[in-house]
Amino acid sequence: MSAREMGLVAAGMVTGFVLVMGVSSGALFATEAAWVDDGKAIVPVEAGAIADDRELPFTSGDANTIVGDDPDEWTWTKSDSSDDPPVPNAFCAAFEVSTTSETPVPFRVRVNLAVQPFNFPAPFATGDYTSNVWVDPFSSWEETPDFVNTGLVDIVPFENATISASSPLTMRVCANVPDPPWSPPGDTTYTVLAPVLDVSGGNPCVTLTVVGHTPYFLGFTANFDYHALLDDALTDGVITQAQYDSWLPRVYWWGSTASGVTGADHLVTFTGYNALTRFVNLFSNVVLTACTYN
Repeated sequence: MSAREMGLVAAGMVTGFVLVMGVSSGALFATEAAWVDDGKAIVPVEAGAIADDRELPFTSGDANTIVGDDPDEWTWTKSDSSDDPPVPNAFCAAFEVSTTSETPVPFRVRVNLAVQPFNFPAPFATGDYTSNVWVDPFSSWEETPDFVNTGLVDIVPFENATISASSPLTMRVCANVPDPPWSPPGDTTYTVLAPVLDVSGGNPCVTLTVVGHTPYFLGFTANFDYHALLDDALTDGVITQAQYDSWLPRVYWWGSTASGVTGADHLVTFTGYNALTRFVNLFSNVVLTACTYN
């Protein structure tokens, strides 16, 4: 099953509950950034095409160059030497750079540091890319005139690097990046599946699974209606009235992957302990589990 199909199945499970027991214009810089490979990728899945209005991080920088415009078809990894999926603060993206020219021509790829998955804040500085981004094949950088405000910078080849209609190239861009932005749930962002209640240990424990729908990492909100969850458990005979009365007033939640607090209207929000449990993408579903004891 493709990731797109998995996302559609997951979206259909949302309803109900599951009960179990600064620089000058035109400056050129070589890509000399050191690549830092840290973190751990989890739950790799097959990428699937999702049509949406995402602003692209890589586009054509001149009339000769063609860059694929579907990030779901790019190859995403954790580093240039690993086939593991990317992590929230580090990624590599490989994509084809081509042209319609039959004769060899130089290429130019425009990078937007302001958008996902780069997420660098304005005002932009030369160090954003020289210290954090690495490009293969080895190339130079040329900042656009309003780079400091837009974050737009071009990857340009050295003199002997060209492409033609019969000889495209695969470019790989790797980067260490800031924390991803928060996003609301949706068909092109993420889905929070129905909560799973487990009472086999004598206390209510809940698992929430967050399914990502984009190759870019996103911050998410994972919550559930605790009152409704216990109501369903009582109706289905999973818990007793005494357990219901004892458990409903509880406020604080702890677990191996998340903690939480019961807020207004018995809405419980889980928060992960680290980047791998606070951000989600197409390749790394997040599973949060916590229990309430008092």
